[in-house]
Amino acid sequence: MKLIVNNLTTKFKTNKIFIVFVLNLRKQELKINKIKNILKYLSYSRSIFENTPLEKSVIKQQKQIKHIITVKLTYSNIMMNLTTNRGHPKVTISSGLNYFTGRLKTSRYAATTITEMFLLKCEEHFKKNNKQLLDTTSKHNGIVAAIHLTGIKKNRKTILRLIKKKFVIKLFKNNSIQSHNGCRDKKKKRK
Repeated sequence: MKLIVNNLTTKFKTNKIFIVFVLNLRKQELKINKIKNILKYLSYSRSIFENTPLEKSVIKQQKQIKHIITVKLTYSNIMMNLTTNRGHPKVTISSGLNYFTGRLKTSRYAATTITEMFLLKCEEHFKKNNKQLLDTTSKHNGIVAAIHLTGIKKNRKTILRLIKKKFVIKLFKNNSIQSHNGCRDKKKKRK
């Protein structure tokens, strides 16, 4: 038992008391490999909470997200925005601004034309700042972005397919809330 504790403390740089606590929880029912995995996870989470630097390999894998693409799909309109990670808007477009009216605003044709116009405006914006969008030959170069989706599911796949061709997407956030007929009403008083 002491030998296992000493080996684990040297490898993962954690307290001996903490390792003994983990070992006593399971009373040696766990195998050593499982304990090592638990300690790796705990050392990673500890580095996040204490703001200590992570290993260089982890930092290289996580490219920093500098731009956020928000797509809002409603029953009457499609809106797309490109903002910085601090929230400053750079490019905005909607189906109403592209002279679509009525039912055409939310059609598949409108969704494809709006995303193509959005990507053209993004290219113009990045050319001003001497940056390039994603080349079709290499997927490692390009602008890293996050996508925030809100609204209905209609035309979602077509929009995402077109955006993925030009941006490197590291994060995908879905904020669409599905209705569930609300909470139960209060019990009515008798008359």
